[in-house]
This record gives sequence, C-alpha cells and structure tokens, in this order.
Amino acid sequence: MSRKLVVVLALLSVLFSSSAGVCAPAEERPIILVIAGPAGEAESPSDPDVVSAVKAFLMDWGRLEMLTFEAEHPTIARSVVEGKLKQDAVRRASEPRNAVEIAHAVGATYALIVHGSIVEDKVGIALQLFEARGSGQWTAGAESRVAQGRGPIQNRNRKNAISTAASAAVSQLAVLAEGPLAQPISNTPEEYTPPRPAPPVETPESRDLVAEYTSHMRKAETYSRRGDVPNVIYELRQAVNIEPSTVSVRIKLANTYASLGMVEKAIDECRRVLLFKPDDASIYNVLAELYLANGAAEEAAAQYRAIARLDPEDVQARIDLGNVYWNQGKLDDAAAAYEEAARIDPGNAASHERLYKLYSARKDHAAALEHLSLSKTLEDGARDATDRYGILAGIVREEFDAILGKLDASRDDYVARKLTREDYYKECRDASLRAEGLAKFLSDQKVPEEYKASHAHGVLAVSLLSQSGGLLLSYLETDKQAYADQSQLLRIEARSELDLFGKTTSGA
Repeated sequence: MSRKLVVVLALLSVLFSSSAGVCAPAEERPIILVIAGPAGEAESPSDPDVVSAVKAFLMDWGRLEMLTFEAEHPTIARSVVEGKLKQDAVRRASEPRNAVEIAHAVGATYALIVHGSIVEDKVGIALQLFEARGSGQWTAGAESRVAQGRGPIQNRNRKNAISTAASAAVSQLAVLAEGPLAQPISNTPEEYTPPRPAPPVETPESRDLVAEYTSHMRKAETYSRRGDVPNVIYELRQAVNIEPSTVSVRIKLANTYASLGMVEKAIDECRRVLLFKPDDASIYNVLAELYLANGAAEEAAAQYRAIARLDPEDVQARIDLGNVYWNQGKLDDAAAAYEEAARIDPGNAASHERLYKLYSARKDHAAALEHLSLSKTLEDGARDATDRYGILAGIVREEFDAILGKLDASRDDYVARKLTREDYYKECRDASLRAEGLAKFLSDQKVPEEYKASHAHGVLAVSLLSQSGGLLLSYLETDKQAYADQSQLLRIEARSELDLFGKTTSGA
C-alpha cells in the first residue's frame, strides 16, 4: 500500500461537543471520527479513561483532526433529518458499517472504533480503523497489567497501565495503517535532496538496488533520530525486501516492532531470517529476548540451547539458560547450567556469582560462600594463596556481621510486635543455618602458613556463633531462660574471637 504524504504541523483536536462546531481545516488533513465501542461481549461501554488515552496518543502520531462522536450533536441530527443518516445507524454507531456511514456523512476521512475495558488488574484495548470513502481497514490491540497498590498509588498505577496499553495499540495502528498516522520527514538540503520523479517504466535491469537499499537505510536512520517509529519500520521493510538475508536489518526491524509491543511480528522477522542464516547465534539471542518479553520461557530456553549447540564454548548462553530455568523455578536445571558455564570457563566470575545467589536461595550456605569466594577472587585478580585468603577472610567477616545483624533486627521486630513468635523463630532458624554454613565453609579452607594462627580464631568465632544460634532456637522452643543466657554468652565470645581474626586478616 502506498503511503499518503502529510506535512508535520501542530496537532489539532476538534470535538463535536465544541460550541463552535466543526471548524473547517485551513488545509487538507486527515480527519478521524472517534467512536467509543462496547468494551467486550457484555456490550458494556468502553471505559472513558481508555478512550481519552487513545485520543491523546492519536494526536501524538500525526497531523490530523479528530472528531468525537456524540449522538445528540446538531450535525448528526441534521444528517438524519436530511436523510443522509438513518436513526438506527446513529443508535448503533459502533458497528463498523454504521461507523463508516456516519464518518462519510460528517466529512471525516476515517472512522475509529475504540474498545477499551479494565477487568480486575488487566487493561485491554482493541482499535478498528476504517476508511470513510474506501475499503481500507486496520485493527490493532494491546493489553497491560495494573500494578498492585493502595489509594493514590493504585490510581496512578491504573493510569499508567491505561497509558501503556493505549500507546502500544495506537503505535501498532500507526504502523499498520501507514498512511493516516505516519509522519514522513521533510526533505532538507543538508540530509538529502528531494527525489526526482520516478520513470514511467522501470525494469529490473534499470534499478540500482544497492543505491535503493542505502537510501532506505539512510532514511530509516533519519526517522529514528526524529522518533518517527512508523516510518522507521516502513523504510526498514523496504530495505529487507531488497536484501532479505541481511541479519542486522532484520534484527533492527524486529527490535523496532518489539518497541511498539508487536512482539509476534518481531518474532516472525527473526524466524524468517533464520531460513537464510540458521547458524547465526545473534538471531537466537534476539528471539530468546522476544520470547521472554512475551512470557514464553520454554521457547526462550530452546533458543539458548540452540546457541549452546552451535557453540559449545559459549558461556553466556549457559548463564542465560540458567537464568530462564531459575525464573521458572527449575533450580536443579539452573544450577546445572551455571555449573556447566563455570566448567567451560573456570575464570568466568559471572557464573560463580549466579551459583552463589542460587545456592543462597536454596539455603546451601557453605556451597554459596564457596562460589562467592571464587567470584571475588576472579574479579579482584588474586595472584596467590595469600591474596585468596585475604579475600576469603573479608567474606567471613561480612557474613558474620550479616548474621548478627539479622538476629538483632529480628529480635527488635519481635519485641516491637512486628513479628509473631513463629516468624521470629523462622528468622532465627535461617540465621542459625547461615552460621552453620559459614562454619563449614571456613573449616574446609586451605590456609597459608602465615595465617594459620589467625584462621584458628576465625574457625572458633563462627563455631561459637553457630552454637549460639542453636541455643537461641532451644530457648524459643522451651522458654528456658538458661538457653537464652548461654546463647548470649557464646555470642559475646564469638565476637571477641572474630575481632582477633580481623586484626590479623583485615590487611591481608
């Protein structure tokens, strides 16, 4: 379909409800008649906030005039009296045939029917655009979720969700309709000269396809700088038609579609170019991101597995695959993917960092700290055993303080009745498990000769901390004060031993 060129000027919104009536445009511009249709199968009217948001975004997309349908407006009534419109058409204006008839009668170029609903936490918008004097018709739609909140925050979240869906739906319509809503750039001398009229007959031999391709790509870049997304897509589409196997352009086109919420079309572009370049890992990467954006985790995982098959040494593909598995709750599969990444490249700190977080989430604290130590050792570029032990000692001190901090915060919340006794017990149990994991981690380490005396203080400190946590749990289970007193004494001794450990390792 050829695009209709319109000049980029200030946008005007002319409403039927205006006391001045419908003003004649100073120069010819598309006029869109906006009709609020039913929200869904229940035939309830569209949410007025949704309709208002759609109208606002329409005004941002092009130089046009907008009319809002009102059954009681004098222009409509006069059209009925003069026989230009049937009363039944006015009563059922949101039916496509009637909408086109009304748009034609009032001199509009297009009729736009807006279906908008807000059900629980979901905003749904569907748009139908029809030519008033032709056969053109386009549909677009989008959905969004209303984030949870209370009072003014919930109202803001509702407004944001409506705006998100309206923007995506109008953007899709702008791309699909191309002509009515697109904003072609002006030809400026510093960028390129106005094109000459095309010859009446053009044969394949007479076309300079390289020049055409270059021109489309240059125009796409110009449109992109101006934020004119619909015309970016148009020019990229023309470039793809000339060079369908060029991966970079297909990916750029896919990403542009995705920016408008048109994820399915973006996925389709990537799948098409795979027919030409089935071994290009960059396509699978983009596909994985698109599937994730569309909530299709299994399909995203399949793309990362495909990359791993193409390149068995690709560490990032394993890490990305592990992230997908983790988000799906498949922690064993996630751990296997991260471990494989660490095996392929033992010097990759990112894989150990992910393993640290994963094992922490699984409450396998000793394994988590081992991977944290490896990650920090690689990041800091430790040269020998002394450097590595210095990093390890810093981790021990930080974890020790974190456990004590958790115990103190939980106790304060329990005293302030912010935690129930059951919740307080759970917090203390988690802290005790961390202390046990820290004790196991430290006792399993190989220690340079010069730090063996310091290491003994550290092992004793974390062992006493672990015992203190166990006694605290016994107190909460039995209410015997003796357990609480013993726990506090061991905690004081543990702090004293850790201070000795810190004095000799803080500069390591």
